[in-house]
Amino acid sequence: MKHNCKFKRNREMMEKENKTRYSVMLFTYKIMEILKIKNGKKVKGMGIKKGMTVVDYRCGPGIYTEAMAEETGINGRVYAVDIQPMALDRVKKRMKKRGITNVTSKLVRNGKTSIENSCADMVIALDMFHNVSDINGFLCEVKRIIKKDGIFHLEYGHQDRETAMKKVVNSGIWRLIEQDENRILFKVKNF
Repeated sequence: MKHNCKFKRNREMMEKENKTRYSVMLFTYKIMEILKIKNGKKVKGMGIKKGMTVVDYRCGPGIYTEAMAEETGINGRVYAVDIQPMALDRVKKRMKKRGITNVTSKLVRNGKTSIENSCADMVIALDMFHNVSDINGFLCEVKRIIKKDGIFHLEYGHQDRETAMKKVVNSGIWRLIEQDENRILFKVKNF
C-alpha cells in the first residue's frame, strides 16, 4: 500500500488546546502528584534502555518525561514534544527543579518538529492519539524521526484499540508488532 506523507494544508497536526482546558489538565496532574500516583511504573514497562533516544510525543507537563529521562540515563536523551508552549515551559521548569539534564523540549509547528531525521530509538505517544486531527501527517512525522529499527509505542487513549490500530495500519506506513490492553507497538514498514 502506498502512503502519502504530505501534511494537510491549513490544519494543525493536532487541535490546539485553549489555556483553560490546559490549566485543568495541569491541575489534574498536580493532584496525581500530591496523591503520589506513580507514573514511573507505567514507563518502566515500556522497554526503555540506558543510552536510548526517546521522544515523548505530546508530553504535556512532563510527568512521564521525567520517568523516561531516568530510564534512558545520563547517556540517553529524551525529546519532550508538544503543540502547547505552556506545556514545554512547564517541562523545562520541572526538569531544572529536579536536576534532569537529558531532556530537550521541542514545539510542534505546522505538524512538524525540529528533531533530526532517524534519531529516535522509541517514540511514545500516551493519551493523545484521539486528539490528532491529521493522522497521516502525525504518522509520517513519527516515521521521519524514528530509526529504522525503532519502536512506535502508542497508547490509544480515549478511543477503542481497534479504531486506533486501524488508523495506524491503514496508513500503510506501520506494521503491528505487539499489543496488549493498554498499548500497541509498531515498526516502520519497508524502511
